[in-house]
Amino acid sequence: MTQSRYERALIRNLHEIGASIFDRRALIGIEAANSYHAWDFFRVVYYALFNDMVAHCMRVMDRNSQSASFWYIYRCEQPAVDAFLKSKTMYLSIIESVSEKLKHVRDKTHFHIDRDAVKDPRSVWQAADLKGNEL
Repeated sequence: MTQSRYERALIRNLHEIGASIFDRRALIGIEAANSYHAWDFFRVVYYALFNDMVAHCMRVMDRNSQSASFWYIYRCEQPAVDAFLKSKTMYLSIIESVSEKLKHVRDKTHFHIDRDAVKDPRSVWQAADLKGNEL
């Protein structure tokens, strides 16, 4: 039996979110051990995990109409997603906000080198005001 696009999108998005959660847990562990400043190896690992976590989230929150992201799933099964969000006391407005923040970072620094943002990439992250716990 072949799976529908919706079923495959749901599985892929769950895998992306799962990988992002693992990355986040590892980052928190490295931060708790205060080891990411100690040696170059841990610094590289820390930033690799951070970039991986953000990239997974960007894939899931991509609002491009050609993407099989969360927003595709939402369009396909809006009542079910709304009911799930309500049961978890989550709000679509927060998910929309995080999507916008991730897109801003994606377009300015993470997957594109914006000609204006290249002068001060940190300002892009500051403007997005995206926190790890939001992800």
